[in-house]
Amino acid sequence: MRKYFLFLVLPLWLASCEYQAKNSILFWAVRENLRCPVNAGNGLICDSVVPHMKEKNVSFYYSYSEDVEFEELENYLAEVNDDEARATLASALSSDVAIQPMLLQLSLADFSMGYVYLRRDGSLIKEYFLTKDEYMK
Repeated sequence: MRKYFLFLVLPLWLASCEYQAKNSILFWAVRENLRCPVNAGNGLICDSVVPHMKEKNVSFYYSYSEDVEFEELENYLAEVNDDEARATLASALSSDVAIQPMLLQLSLADFSMGYVYLRRDGSLIKEYFLTKDEYMK
């Protein structure tokens, strides 16, 4: 009877871990949004962090400051190789010690991480989504 108990409890325990991870993601996103807008360097401004619970991803929304040559930047983003950009983003995440606990929570909840770049009017320039295999390297 004891060995069957483990098989009954294991799914509940796993569901509990995922539920806890999702709650941590929501609280983290709220805390990050309280800090926004944040200057991310190179003229980038992080406007918001949005968890999409149904799509199982968290998106960072970036726009550009007024003093940036917008047309040059937009052309640069259009020419960037998507695979290289995703690898660069994943590398930056893996080297940032402060975000490692959140990456673990995202991984436990099987969430992807998105970077969305917007024009000043709010229209989309480019977006990248990293799977947990990419950001947990």
